[in-house]
Amino acid sequence: MIADITVVARLEILATASGSLSLLVLEIDRYALIEHLHGPEAAEVIARHLGGSVEAALRAHDRCLRTGRGQFAVLVPDGPEAVERFAQAAAAGFRRASWAQLGEITASAAAAQRYPGEAVASWWARVDSALAQAKADGGGHVVIDRRRDIADPTAAAPGLRLQWQARFDCGEPTIDRQHRELFERSEEILQASRLGSARLVPELQRLIGEILEHFREEERILESRAYAGLDAHRRLHATLAAGSLRLQAAAATGSASTEELTRFLLGEVVADHMLTEDRRFADLFAGGR
Repeated sequence: MIADITVVARLEILATASGSLSLLVLEIDRYALIEHLHGPEAAEVIARHLGGSVEAALRAHDRCLRTGRGQFAVLVPDGPEAVERFAQAAAAGFRRASWAQLGEITASAAAAQRYPGEAVASWWARVDSALAQAKADGGGHVVIDRRRDIADPTAAAPGLRLQWQARFDCGEPTIDRQHRELFERSEEILQASRLGSARLVPELQRLIGEILEHFREEERILESRAYAGLDAHRRLHATLAAGSLRLQAAAATGSASTEELTRFLLGEVVADHMLTEDRRFADLFAGGR
C-alpha cells in the first residue's frame, strides 16, 4: 500500500539517524479478506499478534510504528543482512500462533536501505514495490531491495520467480486459466522492465488489453451465476482498468518505474485483486476445486 502523508511525515521525524538506515515493512497477507470472512475484531486480534511479534524482535535502537490495519513499519539502523534477520525473527514469532479456526494466515515483509539523501516517499515506494513481490506469490515471503545508491544496477528485488499455485484457483476453468496466464505475463513484464527492454511498452500494452478482456469475461461468468457482489466487483474492475491505462500512458513516455509497475501489477492486480477480492466468489465454484 502507498504510504499516506501522515505515515511519510512520521517516518521523516523518526529517520534522523546517520549512517546505514533500513526501512522494514511487515504486513498480514490478504488482510481485507480476513476482515470480510471473519470480521474486523478477529482481524484486529491477528494484527495485534503481528505487532507483538515485531515488538519482541525490537532492539533498543530500532523504531516501530503501525502504518496500516495489518501493517507495521520498523526503522533499523543496519544494512540488508541485519534487517533480513530481524524480518525472519518477527515472521517466525508470528507463524508460531495457531489460527486453527481461520485457516492458514501468513505475513509478508520487505525492506530497503535508504540511499544517501533519498526522500522518504521514494524510499517507501521501493519497499512497497518489494512488498508487492513478496505478497504476489501467495505471501509469506521476505524480499529485500539490496541497492546501495540510485546508480546501483542491482535488481530491486532478489527475483522471486512467481509460480501459480493450485490453492489460488477458484474452480471456474476459464477464470483460473486467465488468472494463471496474467500471473505469468506480469512476471515477464517486470523482467523486461528490470532489463530495460525495448519491448516493454508493446508488451505492457498487450498485457493491459488481456487484463481488460479478462475483467469482461469474469463479469459475464459471475453474472451467469447471479453473483450477489457483482456490482461492487465491477466497480473494482473499473478502478483497476483506469489505473492500468494511466500506467500504460506513463510507460509510453518512459516515466513508469519498475517500482510503479511492480506495485500495480503484483500489488494491486495480483495480490490485492486476484488473490484477495476474487476469493470472495470462490464458493460459487466450490465443486470445481
